[in-house]
Amino acid sequence: MHPPHLKQVAPFGEWDSPIAPRDMATGGLQLLSPAYASNGSLFWLEGRPTDAGRVVVVERTVGGLVRDWTKSPFNVRSRVHEYGGGAYWITPGEDGSPLLWFVDFVTQRVFRQAGSDRDPVGVTEETGARHRYADGVTTPNGDWIVAVRERHEGEQATDVVNELVAFRTDGTPGTHLVAGGTGDHGGRIPPADFVACPTVSPDGTRIAWVAWDHPNMPWDDTSLWVADFDQVNAVVIGEPWLLAGGSGNGEAVTYPAWNSDGDLFAMTDRTGWWNLHRSIGGAEPLASVWRVDQDCAGPMWGLGSAPYVLLPDGSAMVVALNGADGHVFRVDVQLGMANAISLPVSQIQAPIASSGLKVALVASSPALPGSLLEFDLEDANPSSTVILVRQGAVQVASGSVSVGKPISFVTGDGARAHALFYAPTSAEWVAPTGELPPVIVLSHGGPTSAVGSGYRLGIQFWTTRGFAIVDVNYRGSTGFGRDYRRALNGRWGETDVEDCISAVRFLAESRRIDPKRQCIMGGSAGG
Repeated sequence: MHPPHLKQVAPFGEWDSPIAPRDMATGGLQLLSPAYASNGSLFWLEGRPTDAGRVVVVERTVGGLVRDWTKSPFNVRSRVHEYGGGAYWITPGEDGSPLLWFVDFVTQRVFRQAGSDRDPVGVTEETGARHRYADGVTTPNGDWIVAVRERHEGEQATDVVNELVAFRTDGTPGTHLVAGGTGDHGGRIPPADFVACPTVSPDGTRIAWVAWDHPNMPWDDTSLWVADFDQVNAVVIGEPWLLAGGSGNGEAVTYPAWNSDGDLFAMTDRTGWWNLHRSIGGAEPLASVWRVDQDCAGPMWGLGSAPYVLLPDGSAMVVALNGADGHVFRVDVQLGMANAISLPVSQIQAPIASSGLKVALVASSPALPGSLLEFDLEDANPSSTVILVRQGAVQVASGSVSVGKPISFVTGDGARAHALFYAPTSAEWVAPTGELPPVIVLSHGGPTSAVGSGYRLGIQFWTTRGFAIVDVNYRGSTGFGRDYRRALNGRWGETDVEDCISAVRFLAESRRIDPKRQCIMGGSAGG
């Protein structure tokens, strides 16, 4: 037998750490937006700090070959709504091989690329980035791409027009208006400051999209519109109808998608939680598919981030959230029943991609940096997940990884707030008996963001040195229902601060930290 490993003794905050400051200063690979091509190839985006932060499209073929598609100097990012998203999509080429469409960051033009070894060809006009594109979808006949276009016709906010446009998949240059927001919409589409999420029914006869107006954000108050559609010419027919939201009562409906039967699904928070709903044929009122007191979507900061997928067997893959942590469920949309799927991750990043019953997603766990995972629902053991790519952050030995523990506490004004507590953790060091650790309070940005327990090098940097961390999901964070998300409205800089103070007080009273040694860090809305 080996003798037990004896840890060295040193005060909290003075431990040697396996994570060096240079590790913190070195950016890691970022994985985003998985999507399957019709031939089964898996695509995703990689943000590469070693290449000046350029974002490139990567393919993994069915045979396992991994190759880049994006040639320098192209950078696949959209600036629609400023936060972008939905910057690429895949359609089948004439021979069934993948055809890539992407938005170039510098020009904001859409480019068409017929192979990884082919040069991209621009299909939208050169406007000096005044016209921006995102969120493209293909019409079922394969002839058209419908996408969001944001036109900047002047220097004022009122000079910006959001609209839906179409261009041909054969690469013929030029676009035409499908359905507009403000500006010239031919009287068919009610004016809206923002549009997103176009989706065409599988028979090509209807189109749906989401719209909202300033000063609302897409998590405040949106509307879901449906219209009859002529896919031969890619135009709306007649007057659209308002399917959900838009009444000013604060309903945020997002992420519409059609299933193969022609029913329209969407996430809406009308119950107080973002849950999956369905409209028969896109004409009947939205009805709940699976009622659960958990958010199954996050705020739509960017486009192309649908948090669920509709599977060919009629079920849906849904992520139920607690803050930013989530569990995957397979939902029977007819019975409204769900079965949990065991995955070795705790934090899942939208969107989710599927091909048949094969699913890909980007996720992390307390010990696993963000990774691209793939699993097959036909497998008898779905937890046998394949890790295709890791983000490349420095990994810490399991004995030195601090796992965030959810805590809930009463605030100074009698409400309840949430946080994750990370205790000092090291495989090599221990503090003197009776000593309590200093604490660092983290206040996230957003403010309608949330923190989860996925691996974060910045937290392990401190906990391996003997600091405690409390990462606060203050009121205003998402993933705890609509009322919690709205609790910060009109009280930014008050409620969030109160919740951070209350978190420290709670931990001090339970003797998990030294209240005389504390500091706070944050950025953006949490700074």
